[in-house]
Amino acid sequence: MFKEGFRALEHIGLLDFLYSSRTAADGTVNTIYEWYPTSDEPRFSLIPLILGTLMTAMPATIVSTIFCVAAGIYLSEVANPKWKEFLKPLIELFAGIPTVVIGFIMLVIGASFFNDLLHPDNRLNAFVASIGLSFVIIPVIASLTEDAPAPVVAPNTWLVPLPVALTTSLAVSTIRSVAFIPDDTPVSVAFPTGMIDRY
Repeated sequence: MFKEGFRALEHIGLLDFLYSSRTAADGTVNTIYEWYPTSDEPRFSLIPLILGTLMTAMPATIVSTIFCVAAGIYLSEVANPKWKEFLKPLIELFAGIPTVVIGFIMLVIGASFFNDLLHPDNRLNAFVASIGLSFVIIPVIASLTEDAPAPVVAPNTWLVPLPVALTTSLAVSTIRSVAFIPDDTPVSVAFPTGMIDRY
């Protein structure tokens, strides 16, 4: 894989991974930050992908951490055993839903819902993708957060899930957000306008 990847550098310069230059009709040269490798004039800037990852991972981390800590504390400290026996497998079952399925649901249902509610400039945006990413990572981190205080015997075991949820949430959201980045569709530096075009 690395061998074939290095062969691509024979045709693509290192600076092409940052920006492309395009000459306008009036002769001016514009700097373009786009990822569009399948175009007649391919563009390979990684800047939109990095920005898109940050624009989805950071809000998803904040949202999911709040819900994960709450769910983990409830399951480990509050819920009665019968209710816990029902919720724990349900959360783990939800964690098995493929990312593509959640992305498609957010495209079909979530994007329309938030478009009618918030009236954004573009219905496919980073906010919708970050909400979808939150749905992807909440069950994973909720399950880990619930397991974290189990071996700890202390009066404030609810404090244990906090660092677990924060670090795990950031790691999982960053990794899982790659699935929400279009791989063969035009993405401009204004990443919210093309957040989940692949779906």
